[in-house]
Amino acid sequence: VLMSRVSSWETKHRCISGFFEAYPTPSAALDARAEDVFEIIKSLGLFPGRMRSIVEVTTKFLTYPGAFTVGLEPEHKLYGIGEFGNDSFHIFARNDISRTPGDKNLQSFVAWQRRRQQKPCVA
Repeated sequence: VLMSRVSSWETKHRCISGFFEAYPTPSAALDARAEDVFEIIKSLGLFPGRMRSIVEVTTKFLTYPGAFTVGLEPEHKLYGIGEFGNDSFHIFARNDISRTPGDKNLQSFVAWQRRRQQKPCVA
């Protein structure tokens, strides 16, 4: 949600670090004033959409019965999370490398992970 459509590592790192320092828990993020969040993440751009995504993801995380999940189906769809975000969630948060993502960088990562899993351990 915070890192999509931003190419600068420095900008991402500064904004993400600042956000999680200010709001270390989902509840803290929900209680945040939009103006305060804006000051931290404004360099990422697209603020109204990012703020809406933060609120929606956090609310669902805190209220979803059972294991939190993200998907493209209506019951799991979250504002601001499309195919790339969905694939990223399942690959990185759920360690699901069985999927075939559409993004070339995610494809490379999944291929690398699959190769790593096939290599025998050397003792």
